[in-house]
Amino acid sequence: MTATSEFLSSGSKHGTATASQDAISGGYDDGSAIMRTSMRVLGAGCVLAAFALWVAPGAMWDAEVLLMKLVMSLICALSGLALMQMFPAPDKSEIQFDAIRREVRIVDGDKAKTILRRSYDSLGGAKVTTNVVTLWDIDGSELASFPIENDDTRRALSRQLDTLCV
Repeated sequence: MTATSEFLSSGSKHGTATASQDAISGGYDDGSAIMRTSMRVLGAGCVLAAFALWVAPGAMWDAEVLLMKLVMSLICALSGLALMQMFPAPDKSEIQFDAIRREVRIVDGDKAKTILRRSYDSLGGAKVTTNVVTLWDIDGSELASFPIENDDTRRALSRQLDTLCV
């Protein structure tokens, strides 16, 4: 997850800090990450098998065997590449801090739909540390937590959220 500060560090008073996150509620994605990883490992194995057909020791070099090896290596390589690209990572959700409206929005990356919109006044608190920003609800439950990667973003967010910081 990354946080960007292009809008905040441009010198304008009207800025929105943006941060993206895989899953706002802690990274649970119903097992699709396991499926993506296993398909990529299986695809890499197929690509390696296509290469291994040609470097196997003691192989025969007859014309019929070479043609069969060529067909098998092409099938393995193409199916391996297809498996590695089969399940793309889902679009990340985005957390936007709007300084003009003084609100936080969480936007779903897949549908570009606002999941949550809260004004700064309705938040219970915020904590900006060296590399993590955490937002809490009034009842003390955590709304969102995400890393930030540069000091400009951290400074801009701590200026925006200074009344909420605990």
